[in-house]
Formats: sequence, C-alpha cells, structure tokens
Amino acid sequence: MKISNKILDIALSIGFNIDNNIISLPCAVDLENGQTKNNAVLIFLDKLHNQDKYNFCNIEDVISIRKSEYSLPYKIRKASINTDEYRYDKPFFIKRKNYQIIGFNAFSPVNFTYSDNIKGDDIIGTVDFETARKEGFNFIKNHCEKQFYVICGKNEQLLKKVVNL
Repeated sequence: MKISNKILDIALSIGFNIDNNIISLPCAVDLENGQTKNNAVLIFLDKLHNQDKYNFCNIEDVISIRKSEYSLPYKIRKASINTDEYRYDKPFFIKRKNYQIIGFNAFSPVNFTYSDNIKGDDIIGTVDFETARKEGFNFIKNHCEKQFYVICGKNEQLLKKVVNL
C-alpha cells in the first residue's frame, strides 16, 4: 500500500499520533464510493487487531483527506496517549469551553469528540481523574468502535520521519 504525497502533506499538517510505534492520524476522508467519513483514522498497519469488529477500508479507496472538524487538537490527542490514566486504564477526560467534562475509555488515543454537537475547537484542555470525579462528566464508551479506519500498511520510513519532527 502506498500513501500519495498529496495525502501525506495534508497528514503532516494535521499531526500524527505515535503510540507504541503505531502511527495513526485522525482526519476526514472522501472515499471513491462517494462516502465521507468525518471520524476516520489513517492507521499505518498491515491489518487491524480483531479487524472484523471495525469499519475500515484500504488507503487506495481514499480520494482525499482533510482535517476533521471533530478531531481533537494535536496537544489533546498527545495528552491522551501520555497521561497516567491511559497507562493505568482509567478514563481520559477533556473539558469544553462551556466547562462540561467528557470522559473516554483510555485504552487507545482519543481522536475525536464523537458528537455532532461538539467540534474539536470547542475543547480547551484536559482534566485529571479526581477533578472529573468531583465535578461530574459525560462518558463516551467504546470510542474506537465509532471510528472508521483506513489501513495504510506498515511504513518504517514514515515512522522515522514522524518521530524526528
């Protein structure tokens, strides 16, 4: 599988997630079949683990990508990977501009708001577990199942490039 330079240039401007040497990129994609997916994740693997549980296609089926209006800012996505909560399987929490707190399963990067009512630029930061517990929060379960995956194949050259950015 080969990712085009046009798609790669846009992807670099959005910002890749790197988690345990797995590269992923939240975005919106337009597919050859005319569909648009706003919660798409380009993932640089040859195959998804438990692939039959997920909606996915191959990179060859994508005609364009762009930043998704529901994608969390890069610093928030990076925080979801590096937080202690992620490493200890507690929820990960973000705060909206209206101070509402939203919690997610913390077993993979948190990429999107997963709500038509909440845009990525509506998010102002992260919240620790104790604060979320005290102030209350809405919880979004199984966020990985709400994503559409685009399988791009393993790419060691891209991993080296992205790690050195």
